[in-house]
Amino acid sequence: MLGCSVGVVFGQHTLEHCKALCEGHYNYLDRLPNQLLLNILYYLSFRDIGRLAQTCKRFWKLSNSSELWEQTVRVRCGELTPDMELLASAMGWRKIFFTFYHDKLLGSEAGPVSDSATSATVMPQVSATTTTTT
Repeated sequence: MLGCSVGVVFGQHTLEHCKALCEGHYNYLDRLPNQLLLNILYYLSFRDIGRLAQTCKRFWKLSNSSELWEQTVRVRCGELTPDMELLASAMGWRKIFFTFYHDKLLGSEAGPVSDSATSATVMPQVSATTTTTT
């Protein structure tokens, strides 16, 4: 009876979420802000980022966000000319990475942050909003 009322007032999604909480099923990753999740993604390998993107819409958006791929290009791919930055603004950072740099790093299992650049001082400060680029 109460479940039906909650479903009618708040919607089926809220009802299912409440039931899952009562049963002890809680997804802590859903509670983390996007900025923190992006900082975690910097430590994953490219293969793991691709796998994570397949798990849910939120991780797909984060894995394809311009913030992630801009930092990947800036940290892993060396010097960028102003022309390359302008091109990235037009095409998107992800497309720039896969067009120009992916072949160089194809054999690399390391993630977007290189082994020598994993200190907290090098980690980027990304915004909490994400944009999807294709």
